[in-house]
Amino acid sequence: MSIKVFISYSRKDGDALERVAGLLDRLDGVEYWCDRKLVAGQNWARRLAQELKASDALALLISRSALESDYCQGEALRALDCGKTILPLYLEDCGEASASDFDVRLSLYQSLFIYKMSDDELLDALEKMLRVVGPAASSPGGAKLDVVECFRRSVQARDAEAEFKLGYCYQKGLYGLEADPAQARYWYERAAAHGSMDAMNNLGVIHYNGSGVDKDPAAAAEWYQRAVDAGSALACRNLAVYYRYEDQAEGAWQRMVDSYRLAADRGDVPSMLELGKFCYYGSRGVRKDRGEAMKWYRRAAEAGDPQAMYYLGVNLHNGDGAPCDDATARAWLEKSAQRGNQAAKSRLATWYAGA
Repeated sequence: MSIKVFISYSRKDGDALERVAGLLDRLDGVEYWCDRKLVAGQNWARRLAQELKASDALALLISRSALESDYCQGEALRALDCGKTILPLYLEDCGEASASDFDVRLSLYQSLFIYKMSDDELLDALEKMLRVVGPAASSPGGAKLDVVECFRRSVQARDAEAEFKLGYCYQKGLYGLEADPAQARYWYERAAAHGSMDAMNNLGVIHYNGSGVDKDPAAAAEWYQRAVDAGSALACRNLAVYYRYEDQAEGAWQRMVDSYRLAADRGDVPSMLELGKFCYYGSRGVRKDRGEAMKWYRRAAEAGDPQAMYYLGVNLHNGDGAPCDDATARAWLEKSAQRGNQAAKSRLATWYAGA
């Protein structure tokens, strides 16, 4: 019996859909379905519901666009409530946003950051993930988890992660809870007191954006700093943003650069890309150094960032910051294009046309 995979995606991510669908086609014993298989005259809503019900797994293609899609959220929630296996596949770095914005239960599933993966790597990962998927659940509706109650039981043991997730439920209004910024802040503060760096960072975001509290960038910076001290790479980047746009004191720009560097050292890819731009163009506190820019672009590219791959390819082609190397340049541009970067696709099309 074949494994049936339903693909949920945003219409803006058509290239990524084709990539994932093409790889699923290469796996023995796996069938996929997406709305591109609809034919004229079909009741699309009924057909989607039927295909999702008949599936064994949902491949959720996650991008900034998908996270804003009510259709993607609806498909993810229905799959969760029916007990389907979920394959969260990230198409890009979504910053603070994640699949758990749809539903906290999605944080329990292993994610693949496919924008960092070659086709062969992704094919191998999909095969391993789908090995453990059985036939579609026969029990009607599947088992619906009372997540809020689970979190409430966990917080009795002062579980910082449970406190953080309960705060998140109140922040987003999940599982029948009314969105309640005061309750979200309360549980985040409890989680922070018990060591949750994610809660510390989110408290910084709350104060920075003025969500349920007066907007207070200085208070945000204090929470970001606590999260940084606890080891958060994301808080390093958020603190850099604070220094960049809010702090007018002497030395703020250098503190911004230092925060981006710390975030990059902790593996934050957007910060690597930002440092590459600073070095490429030159800025306060950062001297113009195309060679140094290329080092940062390379780190971000090797970590899977399509934009960094594009910059690296273009600069290698132009001999900008490194010796001209057309073969390596083309290889990076092709990797960027495979991950959906339109600028890389256009550059390659021009290159091939002139070949």
